[in-house]
Amino acid sequence: MPIRQISIVMENKMWQLLEIANRLANAGVNIRALSVAGTADFSVVHMVVNNPDLAKEALGGMNLTMSDTEVIAVEVPDRPGGLAEVLMAFARAEISVRYTYAMLEKHNDNAVLFFRVDDTRVAVDFLSEQGLRLL
Repeated sequence: MPIRQISIVMENKMWQLLEIANRLANAGVNIRALSVAGTADFSVVHMVVNNPDLAKEALGGMNLTMSDTEVIAVEVPDRPGGLAEVLMAFARAEISVRYTYAMLEKHNDNAVLFFRVDDTRVAVDFLSEQGLRLL
């Protein structure tokens, strides 16, 4: 099942990420997964939160570029080779992974990774058929 992810482009200014985190906290939004990658001037923040609409509302006055995308959450065995097995399933289905990042907590002693892929519907169907557990 696809999960909504919020993506934010932010300037690399002092306290910018802190301001985002504070606004989300003050609105009661819990961050479940987070990835921040950037260059000298800008960063892209990908996050999965418990309430995407409330998060976007809380960040609305910050003059940020925000978008919603779908990602899928896959339980990955927390052992050497676990990620390779999941990536092999994507490769068998010829599904391209754009990026991935991990959840902040384990689920049933497994790691949980979020994947942004070209076609989430096809990926969900195929991974389910392969016996991989999706959240």
